[in-house]
Amino acid sequence: MNIPHPPAPGDSPAEEAAHWCMRLHEEDCSEDERQAFQRWLAASPEHAREFAAMQEIWQLAAHLPPTTAARPAAPAQAPRRRGCLRRMGLAAGLAALVLLPAGYGGWRMGWIPDTYIQGLIHNLAHPLSAHVHH
Repeated sequence: MNIPHPPAPGDSPAEEAAHWCMRLHEEDCSEDERQAFQRWLAASPEHAREFAAMQEIWQLAAHLPPTTAARPAAPAQAPRRRGCLRRMGLAAGLAALVLLPAGYGGWRMGWIPDTYIQGLIHNLAHPLSAHVHH
C-alpha cells in the first residue's frame, strides 16, 4: 500500500489531521505510528478539533456511491478531445458546403467581382507573396 507522506514541519493542523486520518485507516499502520498520532492529538485542542472534522468528512465520504470515485484523467480526456475535433470538422464541412456554392453563385451572378476571385486564387497559389510588400 502507498504510505502517505508524514506531516512536514509547517503543515497546517488540517493537513496533519488529513494525514493521520488516512494513515490510521490503512491496514499497515504500525503501533509506533498510532502512538505518534496519540501524541500529536494530545499536543493541542486544535489537533483534536481538526481530526474530528476530518473523521466526519471520512465517514460522509464512505456513504458516496463507488461510481463517484476519482478516475484517471487520461482516458476521460481522449474521447472528449475526439468529440471536440469531430464537432470542429463537422462545422468546417458544413461551412464549406454552404459558403462554396454561395461564393460560386455570387461570382456567377456578378455579386463578387472577377478581380476579387483572381486575387483570391493568386493568394492561394502563392501564399507568401500576399505578405510581401513591393
